[in-house]
Amino acid sequence: MSGGLFSSGGKYLFPAQDSGYRPGVHHFFVRVIAAAPPSLWDQFRSVSKQTWINLAICVLAVVVIVRVWRGLKKINDFVPYIVAVLAAFLIFFYWVYERCEPRFLTPLVEKLAPFFPSKSTQELNEQKRRRGRDV
Repeated sequence: MSGGLFSSGGKYLFPAQDSGYRPGVHHFFVRVIAAAPPSLWDQFRSVSKQTWINLAICVLAVVVIVRVWRGLKKINDFVPYIVAVLAAFLIFFYWVYERCEPRFLTPLVEKLAPFFPSKSTQELNEQKRRRGRDV
């Protein structure tokens, strides 16, 4: 049996030139494979390190929230809800003070912001007090 490289049971993994092997076809398939979209592993490797860190922080935060919720639930059935409402108020007041709310909440925050202190009005009040001392 004249053959190609690595013959195995009459079938050749790399056929010899005399068996009708055409290098053009081989190169065509190599180009097709090279032009194929990147594999899932390559896509994961192209994600930045900061994205993975943010994802890990989010997963850790969810785990902590679930554990705290269960721990508070052992104390009383209403305690986790009270803590959740308190946390929501703290986040909302932070958004109003810093004006860093999500875009979809901007209309709501703009209506409620005049009733609460904000960073810009606080800085203006401090500047007025400093000018009063300098006079």
